[in-house]
Order: sequence, then structure tokens, then C-alpha cells
Amino acid sequence: MTLRNDGLAGVTGVQATLVSSDLWFTIDQAVGSFGNVGPGATASNSSSPFEITADALLRDGYEGHFTLEITGDGGYETSVPLVIDVGTTGTNDPMGPDEYGYFAYDNTDTGYDEAPSYNWIEIDPTYGGSGTLVSLYGDEGDVDTLALPFTFTYYGLEYGTISICSNGFAALGETWVSIARNWGIPAAFGPDAMLAAFWDNLRPDGGGVYTYYDSPNHRFIIEWSRYENVYGGYEETFQIVLYDPAYYETTTGDGEILYQYKTVYNYDSSENYATVGIEEPGQWYGLEYTYANHYAPEAPSLIAGRAIKFTTDSPHLPAIGLQLDPDATIYHRGETLGYTAYVAN
Repeated sequence: MTLRNDGLAGVTGVQATLVSSDLWFTIDQAVGSFGNVGPGATASNSSSPFEITADALLRDGYEGHFTLEITGDGGYETSVPLVIDVGTTGTNDPMGPDEYGYFAYDNTDTGYDEAPSYNWIEIDPTYGGSGTLVSLYGDEGDVDTLALPFTFTYYGLEYGTISICSNGFAALGETWVSIARNWGIPAAFGPDAMLAAFWDNLRPDGGGVYTYYDSPNHRFIIEWSRYENVYGGYEETFQIVLYDPAYYETTTGDGEILYQYKTVYNYDSSENYATVGIEEPGQWYGLEYTYANHYAPEAPSLIAGRAIKFTTDSPHLPAIGLQLDPDATIYHRGETLGYTAYVAN
């Protein structure tokens, strides 16, 4: 590490101690010596480098927060915050978390317990399903608000209704927004609490939007079936699945969301392609999987057979080896759990 003295006086006997409260790291060598550092000069601890070990269970892309506590002769003291990225993320790693704590896992993230499998749930009656047609009209976009069969918690807020738009998105609660012109995430142009499965200018052209409550599996399904993309005329078929938080528990109590794509053509080059992701109700942040044909580093391209799951469950907590005690509350690697007694070897 290199330090630069931006002051007007030199400091002698400079030492620095690397500290962190992040339990995912072991600091094997915490103290580095930098010697004397004159005004405007730099110095390094190459003769006594810091040594850090990251836990083997830590995911790529994790940001480790450290503090460098610097001292010098004559009572000099200061501290510098450091953020160190662990590894390099790729399309086989989850996105996130966002500021609230949502992650996005897709079906290529096979090294993580939370990764979904693609398993299409057909609800269009024309193709053997039992869904109910949503009343949406017009080619420029329409929206309808329906009651949910269970209370769904999203970004810490509880919702009993959901708004469904013909232009490839839904929103928790009630909205009038049916805008066909998609934007990035976050943006103030879409609805609050948006679920952008494939936000683009779409029209029925023989297809329809259907909903179905799969009560035995405690999940609510919305399917855009055989919808036409205005740009190019390609047929899109995709769905959103909401899981009842009372039966699919997460560490925060928020609901899990699944996007699935049976047929998908993201070819809208003249109007920023499609937007895929989630956005918090205040429209300040979220997870942008793709917009304008730019993908997050962890996001593989949209293709038929893609599945994306949004959840607040962190990849840091391995499922294997945990013994559960519903009455216990402990801290496991810095994260608070309402259960989990201990880790068995």
C-alpha cells in the first residue's frame, strides 16, 4: 500500500494498522511500516505488507470494508477508510445486493443454493393452462389492478394488490402508469414498486396476459403469453411468479420473485431494447439486470429458458451443515438470524 503526505510537514516513524469488524476476513499481518514521509512525498510498506485471508465461502464481488489507522512520531494520528473488492464477478455469480438487500440469482449461478431452475408454468388456457385473462386494452399500453391472494412484502412494505401492465411489467400496489417507453433502473418515469420482467412496447396481437393462483404451491403467477413486440414483431412469452412469504421465508421477511422466459427476443435497437429488473417503491434504487442491451457483469443474456430469482437471502449463508433451532437467535458471520443454532463440521 502507498501513502501520500498531502500536508505541509513531514512525519517520521509512520506505521499503519489494518482493522476490520467484517468477520469474513482474517487479517494475518495487520501492521505495516512506512518510515518517514516528507511533505508531498509517498511511502509504501513493501518491506512489511499487509496479509488478508478471505473466507472460502465468500462470494466473488463482495466489498470488504476496512480502516487503516495511521500513526507517526510526535502523536500524529489519522484513519483512512478502505473498500477492497474480493475476486471478480462473472455471469455465474449473483447480482447485488442493492441498498435494501435484494439479490438476483439466475439459472446459471449453479454454485449458489439460491439459484433457480427454469421450470415453465403454463397458465394460458389456449395451451392447457388454467389462468384468468386480465382486462387490458389498446396497443399503446393499459394497466389493471388486481387483489393478491396473499399479502406480499416487498422492500419491507406489505401489499394486498398488484397492477399489471400490457407493456411487460407489474407494480405492487395500485398505479395508473402504463408507459411503453422503457427506462433504466432506477428512474422516475415508471411506476412505484416496479417488477420489470420485460418492459418494452408490447401489444396483444392474438396473445393475452393471464393470472393464476397456484394455492397448493402458495404462488401467484402472471404470464404475458404470445405478446408481440412492436419493434420487429417478435413474439414474447414470459412470466412473473410471486411466492407467499408466509411459506417461502427469507431472512428479512420479504417475498421472493421469479422471472421466467419461454420465448424472448430483445431486439428493440431503436428504443433502448427492454428493461429487466426490480425497483424499490421510492424509485431511488433497485437491481438493473439489463437496459439498452447493457447487462450487469453478473447477468447472462436473456434467452429462452432463462430464470431469474430476486430474494433478500444472501449467498453468504451456506445451507449445508446448519442445524436449525427455531428458538435461537445468534449472529452467524456478522448476520443476524432468527434461527440456526450452530454449524456442524
